[in-house]
Order: sequence, then C-alpha cells, then structure tokens
Amino acid sequence: MSLTATDKREPAFDEVIFFTARDFGGQGYLAKIGSRVDVWREHNALSDRLLSVKIGASCTVTAYWAAGFGTPSKQFTADTARAAG
Repeated sequence: MSLTATDKREPAFDEVIFFTARDFGGQGYLAKIGSRVDVWREHNALSDRLLSVKIGASCTVTAYWAAGFGTPSKQFTADTARAAG
C-alpha cells in the first residue's frame, strides 16, 4: 500500500500520518498498519521531506536510511515532532 495525501491531523489506531513539516505541519500523508512504503521508489518527491509523524496506538514505524529498506533503521512507536535532522 502506498501513502495517500490526507487532511486528517490525527491518526486512527491503525494509521500513521507523515507530515512535510516539523511539529506536524504541512501536507499529511496517510499509511495503514501493515503498509510497506518505499518512499524513495514510490514517492521520490517526498524523499527527505517527511519531517514529523503521528503514530496510531497499534502501529510501529520502522524508518530506513537507505533505499530498498537498507540499514541503518530506527523504530518509532510514538508521535515524533522532529523526525529528521
């Protein structure tokens, strides 16, 4: 499943919303639990531009530094207002 642009600001228990600005600002992009999204291949325009994330209660996000789900990686289980740099 891919990312879908959304106006939602709060995820359901089985959703994750990535934002293009820190502190949950900018455009939101929704993913559902179980999704495996390759931002570099599927949404290259968003690569290095997703800067914060809100995570539903049943979700864990594993973010990978390299394309193709290569290492290193970092797991997020709670909202992160400044996920990048």
